Amino acid sequence: MELIRIAFNRIIGRPYRSLLIMTGVAVGVFSIAVINGVSTGGREVIATQLDTMGLYGMSIKFDQENDYYFTDSDVQKITANVEGIEAITPVSADYRSVSVADETSGCVIWGVNENADSAMNLNVSYGKMFTQQDCTECLNVCIVTEDFAYKYFSSPADAVSRKIYIHYPSGQKEFTICGVIKAGSGQLSSVLSEYVPSFVYVPNESNTAIVGKNTVKRLALKASPGYDETSVAKKVVRYLNIEYNGFGDIQIENLNEKKDSFDSIMSTLTSMLSAIGSVSLFVSGISIMTVMMITVKERTREIGIKKSIGAYDGHIIAEFLAESAIISGFGSLAGIVLASGALSLAAKILLIEISVPVTEYAKTCILAISVGIVFSLVPAISAARLDPVVALKG
Repeated sequence: MELIRIAFNRIIGRPYRSLLIMTGVAVGVFSIAVINGVSTGGREVIATQLDTMGLYGMSIKFDQENDYYFTDSDVQKITANVEGIEAITPVSADYRSVSVADETSGCVIWGVNENADSAMNLNVSYGKMFTQQDCTECLNVCIVTEDFAYKYFSSPADAVSRKIYIHYPSGQKEFTICGVIKAGSGQLSSVLSEYVPSFVYVPNESNTAIVGKNTVKRLALKASPGYDETSVAKKVVRYLNIEYNGFGDIQIENLNEKKDSFDSIMSTLTSMLSAIGSVSLFVSGISIMTVMMITVKERTREIGIKKSIGAYDGHIIAEFLAESAIISGFGSLAGIVLASGALSLAAKILLIEISVPVTEYAKTCILAISVGIVFSLVPAISAARLDPVVALKG
């Protein structure tokens, strides 16, 4: 307690100098905390966007260069003969122009069936998912994303039952919106939608009837609870290889692994940016060391008196390290408070959730305090090694 009291008295005695050092520490901690927060929030938004768009789970596909295509009969046989499948849907994808009123834009047209909500994790927030009747009767109905609905209509609810026109080689076809899926929210998702085409989902059967041929090269599946998705997918491939005599060149694509790889890349990028942000902590450490060296010069006589009356070297070192730790600690707290405020403001503006674990804040504070202590070691040891006789003369 005596060390802390002495350290506080020293800090209060040099308010401007101490405040300057704290500011440097606060800037470093602020930079690292904001980088971590933005990275965490960005990863969550993008992951949610991909999940709710249907880029989720396991996918089984034929090589694009061969002439094999999946049929409804394949789906029925797989469901009947392969154990562990909760939902499965044939999937096709084409890039086409879509018109709403006088506006036209490019969209990805996904052909799916009535099981797509489970197999592809599509969450219908307004209207309804395709029914089996919609698919078997080749009805021209479609499902759009919320971003699409906000872009062309007043609200997602208003988009239901409205008409859009998809441009096929044979001409444009009218489709009625029967549902709207939730695909991200907030300003950041809106920014992403400017660069990522909107998704429109139509029944595979309707798409095939218009195009005039089967274009389904992919199956999306979801394993039943308690079953490993990769193992189930391998069973499906083995079954299909028997059905197609091994000539189909059937491949498994784990979209979850791709998202995990993306998350790993983002984590690496965050670490690199945090390292860059740590440079400011390094600079503040140099400032602490410089100020402490000046303090040693200023307190030479005081140190000499303390040593002459029996103060140990360890006590002198502890005084300097305690002062540095307190300055770094208060600077860290200021940086965390500022970073929390900045991230909260950004979350409100972008309408997204940005949450940084308390442990991350704690790690950043510990790093900052450790930097302060390490850079104070040289002046502290220098002070402890002063000759009392020479110090008293000084």
